Amino acid sequence: DHAAEDKKRKEEIELRNQADHLVYSSEKQMKEFDVKLDADTKDRITKAKDRLADAAKNNASDIRPAMDALNQIWSEASTKMYEQASTASSQQAPSEEGPAPGGDGNKVEDADYTIVDEK
Repeated sequence: DHAAEDKKRKEEIELRNQADHLVYSSEKQMKEFDVKLDADTKDRITKAKDRLADAAKNNASDIRPAMDALNQIWSEASTKMYEQASTASSQQAPSEEGPAPGGDGNKVEDADYTIVDEK
């Protein structure tokens, strides 16, 4: 039955395409987040990306586990980057003291007033 073979072949091609896309997007993200990634994380991503690229070329049965491993590493890296950004932004938060951004430090008060017509 050729229909079953065709379906299996189609699924394999789609899986290889997903793997190729993940390899490409990982390379792009590594360039984009280069300064935010530590050396160990970069190394782990590079190795997982290379394993996935190799699986996509040579052994379709290894693609899914390699994709899962690379996605897991990116998930951990994203969490770490988010935590670092959160810590950095909380350290840079303006203090309660001092003038508000854009203000000159002068205190402004609301006041009631009456207009007096001098005729």
